[in-house]
Amino acid sequence: MAQTVTQSKRLHIEDVKPRSNLAPLRLVLRICDGNDLARIVSIPMQEKLVVGRSGQNSERPPEIDLAAFHGLENGVSRWHARFAYNGEFLAIEDLNSTNGTRINGFQIAPARLYRLRNGDEIEIGRVRLTVSVVHIPVIA
Repeated sequence: MAQTVTQSKRLHIEDVKPRSNLAPLRLVLRICDGNDLARIVSIPMQEKLVVGRSGQNSERPPEIDLAAFHGLENGVSRWHARFAYNGEFLAIEDLNSTNGTRINGFQIAPARLYRLRNGDEIEIGRVRLTVSVVHIPVIA
């Protein structure tokens, strides 16, 4: 039986509003598909980043494309989940994916934001991602 993550304060899409003063940040993901060694991917932070997999007929691939990590074979939906950053915290939302999204082993409900912390392990289908937000120093 799958367990569901619960929080004392529920987050909603409306709670994650864009901020104009986003610091230079990167989302760093350690990605492991279970077959290969883990790989590190570093992406400039944006207000919203969709994670999923591209396909032959995909008009627009997601910003974080897990096709190279055997996404299809590992149950990753084309538009699986979304990372959201509002300048204060990073959250994730399952986009009503077929195989669900888990945070540290706990199944999350679709269409709800869940706050993430550095080191959290996300499962997108059967692909595991360890999440970190890294501040980039500005060199003058």
